[in-house]
Formats: sequence, C-alpha cells, structure tokens
Amino acid sequence: MQKYHLIDEKFMTFSLNQEEYAVSMDKVLEILGTERILDSDHADSCVRGVIHSRNHTVRVFDLQCLFGFETRAKKEGASVLVTVFGSGLTRVGLMVDSIRQVVPIMAGFSEKLPTEADDPRDKFVLGQVEVEGRTIRLLNLDKWEQYLPSVSPA
Repeated sequence: MQKYHLIDEKFMTFSLNQEEYAVSMDKVLEILGTERILDSDHADSCVRGVIHSRNHTVRVFDLQCLFGFETRAKKEGASVLVTVFGSGLTRVGLMVDSIRQVVPIMAGFSEKLPTEADDPRDKFVLGQVEVEGRTIRLLNLDKWEQYLPSVSPA
C-alpha cells in the first residue's frame, strides 16, 4: 500500500454523501451558504453557478457530482467552501453537504484510498487518515486545476 507523508497542519472537515472529507485550512478562504449561489451559463453539469466572495466571482462545483455520486439540488444545510489552489490565484467554490470541524492532523502518513478502478475521486483525493476513530479522506487541491473544466485565476 502506498503512503504519503503529511505536514503537521489543520484541516477543515466536511461531510459529503455520508463520508467525511477534509481540506487544508491553508486553502480555505471562507465558508458561505448555498443560498448565495447565483445561476450562470455553464456547460459542465457539476457547476452549480457562481458565488461572490471578497470582490471575486467564483465558480461553484458540486463535489458530489465531481466524485461520481448522484447529483442533487441545493440541499438545506449545505455550504460552499471557497478555496484557493495552484499558485493561490485560482479560487473555486466547493459545495459540500455540511461543515464538520477543524482538526489538527499531525505529521504522519495518509493511506491511498481503496477505490475501484475508475473511481472519479482518485484524481481529487490524496488519501485517508484515522482521527479519533473517524476515517477522513484528504483532498489534494494542488492538482485540481488540471481536472476542473474552465477554471481560471480569479
């Protein structure tokens, strides 16, 4: 099993399709409600619209759709994590089911996710860790830019 070394840092955890995921707090700009999503012209079925964040118009992607789960309408209690990646110039909103908490994940190893051959999550998830008896899948935003359609620096 392949392992990845992690730096000691804090992660924002959230739920999606009854699983728990996390993104580095260094990548999170803010958390907004889905009621702020505005419809926009978009060809990609995983784009839910745009949201205005800190004087930027940010495209919002539904993680459920990107991960190959059944798509749904805006869910009550859902949130948008406004994130940055790449050189820090690209802003993207990630629609999630609910925000959980900030957890410190100490230096250690994350195990590669046990997925099926064509699992869409493989390109987005670095691996998983066990924290307080919970399995948390860690997102690797640094390589997302190559997989998200029509995302440009904001």
